[in-house]
Amino acid sequence: MSLANKLSIIFLSLITISCSADHFIKDRQIREEVENDFHQKVKLLNLSKEATNITEVKDLQEREALMFLYAYMPLCDLYNYDVQFYYENVQHSLSTRFDFKWGKSVPDEIFRHFILPVRVNNETLDSSRTIFYRELKDWVKDLSMRDAVLEINHWCREKVTYNPSDERTSSPLASVKNATGRCGEESTFTVAALRSVGIPARQVYTPRWAHTDDNHAWVEVWVDGKWYYIGACEPDIDLNTAWFTPIVSRAMLMHTKVFGKYSGSEEIISNNPLYTEINVTSTYAPTGRLEIIVVDSTKRAISNATVSFRIYNYAEFYPAINRQSNSDGVAFASLGLGDVLVSATFNGSFGIKKCSVKEGIIKDTIVLNKNIGNEYSIDIDITPPVSTYKPDSTTSKKSAEYDLKIAKDDSIRNAYVSTFFKQKNIDMIVNQLNIPENKKTIEQFLKLSKGNNYEIKEFFMSLNSTNYSFGIELLKLLSEKDLRDTPAKILTEHLNLFMDLKTNEKYDKETLVNYVLNPRIQTEHLSSWREELSQINELKSIENDPKMIIDYIKTIQIHDSLSISGSYIYPSKVAKFKISDKKSLDNFAIALFRYKGIPARFEKLTKRAQFLDKGNWVDIFDLEEAKQSKEFGYLNISSHSENTIEDPKFETHFTISEFENNYWRVLNFRNKEGYEGTNSIKSVFGKPVLVKSGYYLSTSGTRLSDGKVLARIDLFNVRPNETTNKELVLRNSTDELSVCGNINPEGVIDGRGFFTIIFIDSESEPNKHILRDISDSYSQLSKFNLPLVFVFTNKHIADKLSNDYLKEIQNDKLVKIKVDNKNQLFGSINMFTKSKLHYPVVVVADTFGRIVYQQSGYTIGTGETLLKVVKIVGK
Repeated sequence: MSLANKLSIIFLSLITISCSADHFIKDRQIREEVENDFHQKVKLLNLSKEATNITEVKDLQEREALMFLYAYMPLCDLYNYDVQFYYENVQHSLSTRFDFKWGKSVPDEIFRHFILPVRVNNETLDSSRTIFYRELKDWVKDLSMRDAVLEINHWCREKVTYNPSDERTSSPLASVKNATGRCGEESTFTVAALRSVGIPARQVYTPRWAHTDDNHAWVEVWVDGKWYYIGACEPDIDLNTAWFTPIVSRAMLMHTKVFGKYSGSEEIISNNPLYTEINVTSTYAPTGRLEIIVVDSTKRAISNATVSFRIYNYAEFYPAINRQSNSDGVAFASLGLGDVLVSATFNGSFGIKKCSVKEGIIKDTIVLNKNIGNEYSIDIDITPPVSTYKPDSTTSKKSAEYDLKIAKDDSIRNAYVSTFFKQKNIDMIVNQLNIPENKKTIEQFLKLSKGNNYEIKEFFMSLNSTNYSFGIELLKLLSEKDLRDTPAKILTEHLNLFMDLKTNEKYDKETLVNYVLNPRIQTEHLSSWREELSQINELKSIENDPKMIIDYIKTIQIHDSLSISGSYIYPSKVAKFKISDKKSLDNFAIALFRYKGIPARFEKLTKRAQFLDKGNWVDIFDLEEAKQSKEFGYLNISSHSENTIEDPKFETHFTISEFENNYWRVLNFRNKEGYEGTNSIKSVFGKPVLVKSGYYLSTSGTRLSDGKVLARIDLFNVRPNETTNKELVLRNSTDELSVCGNINPEGVIDGRGFFTIIFIDSESEPNKHILRDISDSYSQLSKFNLPLVFVFTNKHIADKLSNDYLKEIQNDKLVKIKVDNKNQLFGSINMFTKSKLHYPVVVVADTFGRIVYQQSGYTIGTGETLLKVVKIVGK
């Protein structure tokens, strides 16, 4: 080879290397795929303006990063936020490559999927990335990646602590403003904080625990080439250490959604146009691969059957993984080592089977031997995985320095929280409005609004004698979360435009308030949709005539595959772009009717958008009333006379599901999200309930103290214009309580008989759950006259949690609160099993020290469980 040829090859190689180095997406094949997906989306959604804005970005890396985001973002992000919002976030993300010493060590694929995206799950997006960066940069820039993660989690605890709430996910800045969040919000906030300084992070969920009712979310961080986990806003002494460590090995599934087409080493559960769902269960627990072969009654393999792998939780067999069977009739899932219910459906036939997952590959067969409409019932015993946790003595002891840091975190947050509520604000508002009789109402709303109290104060100050009554009604419509993150401007605009409506005299006040004034439709973030719709000229020409409104709604295109659960396109954006997903179209339709002064609602039981016409609720997307009347029947559920639970509760003891589009959809009898188990058979079925005619499934279950479940499923039909009566059966354990350990009761209780001790060691989520559960059930527990002793590891925790969760019961004669600084009482527990106890711990014992019941670790429904125990020992 000549020298000239050699130099030519070297020159071309250098050009190739240089060009590759300039690209944000280095891999040519991936880059071309992203560009193709971007241009296809532009064409599908007519995004010529956005595409022009992006392609005109001069910096190649910024341009490709924007293309990646737009190629895989959901419709709500595409329409609710402009290109400039994402451009600023892209610039910031790319800068972290140079601002931190770990920046250049993050592989391109990891950076692309776990730093660049603004969205974590289904939260409202905000400008938190730049704000968090400013606060954190100097704090962590000189630390190692590992130490930076630990310090950032302490910073997160300074800002936010756990508090349960409804299912709408607050933005990271809203969580900071109010200093609280449920686990899904804490983990969203923590991921946002980590990404802001260039540390790859992702939110991990167990969608449903197997051993108890509930779910949980936490954070995984990529540190020096490996993924680790942390409890969000729950700093610990090291990575891979959290309060849930002892119980996570009992879970059946841990997963996360990765925006874009991700090809990491993790097992892929599913792909869709927006994200890749991956399975990370093996990080936390031993797993097995369950392979289901779907066959018909002739043993012929069935391809394209819908196969659901279901975990029992909240009295439902929750579809944790859904798959289609392949050409050999096979669908698989990698799960923890416990029991699942597997269902398979194809062309009107189905089969159901309990399967036990074991290590290795387990093959099982489901026969499609039932037809839609067959009525029958099955008893199913479910055993969750056993814990494989083995404590590491080197990491189990927390130092005095760690305790001081936690105390400091809490003191900083508590100092901020103390600024929320000022009595002078209440006095000022009352004096200005001259309504002293409503002082308590004003005080209530200001307290509930927490860090948003100044916005609620401003709304109060805007009221006058004309709109005051409806203003108060508007605030009553809002959830606590709405009160904590809704600007006064949004509330004022809704109220003023409502007051201007000329149709208000046609309806009674209750109808007007709930179905016209109400700014809330489903679980969306509240917006100024009424004001924004009023600015769209083509809507002004539509009269308040249902047919004209519906004709306009029909012009909207639906692209449901570009949607994510829990996030909505704002109604005004649906009107502007004439494109929507199904749930956002429901919201838009209802908003448009309300804007025009016609009562409308989203009927939660049947999940239909409806408007009020001549006193009847009519489906917006189906005006054939005669057809509707044939589609509905009545369902009446009663509790079996031999049930030990007098009034079974929805999502604690039973659920009702409707068969729809090859899936079972749980009917929503819940008062509101975040309040599972608050409605019961008597409160819901005091009289027959109107439901769509069709095929239904009732699921009931009794969870035992070790996490096992005695379940029953009952399949039945609701026929048009008929009342279907069903009896709910709760299976009971025949096992009597037996002595399972002993404890030294000296100094705990006086007299003779049984008592309950609850051991609490911190302000963690499991401890708060258990205190709330027991406090809520205390009115029933106290009837059995058994003492209740709460034992805390130190006085600070005792004072704080007693004030927060036991205020209503702590002065009762049956309740005692003790501090066990040296853990002498806890240390006296001697269980006959080899399993290690983890806080919080509950024991029921007699004054001879014999333990007949114990519960350890994260558990939901403790109050309900204790009721079952004390009914036995109290006889």
